[in-house]
Amino acid sequence: MTKNKKTKGPNPKILKSKDKLESISKLNADQGTVYIPSEAVVNVPISGSFRYAIEDVLHFIMKDMSAEEIIIIMNQIRTNFKDVKDEVPLRDKAIWTLMSLLSEINYQAADQKLTRYTEKPINEEMAGIINKMNVDDADSARNMADYSEAYKKHFKINEGSDQ
Repeated sequence: MTKNKKTKGPNPKILKSKDKLESISKLNADQGTVYIPSEAVVNVPISGSFRYAIEDVLHFIMKDMSAEEIIIIMNQIRTNFKDVKDEVPLRDKAIWTLMSLLSEINYQAADQKLTRYTEKPINEEMAGIINKMNVDDADSARNMADYSEAYKKHFKINEGSDQ
């Protein structure tokens, strides 16, 4: 039986103050404009509580949307905006961005064996709906609209409130 060797992969390290200062120094080196190439994959350490904060922001953005608006944007996201003729509105782009982040965090957590199972009632419904969208589940758009409406009612998020 062979032992599985841990390989040094692309997992990010949590930077200490000294590391951050070194990074800032590299970024500030006067060698032109610093940018991240579009094809670069940046690994970032993200805590579970930060993941929930991202989900809260997604709820905040969607709180004033009707069920019909949510269905439309979810279908556009599911089809990668292929039928959108004009520029994708920033709100829709923000929703897509946050959903993509949540998906990747969930996939990475599963791959890194950081997920846990419990019998306790934990609201992970949004993550499940996003996962369905990523496998092209046509009902996922309606599921997200229904979930969003239930979330609003549960937390009494009304128009004009700040949560």
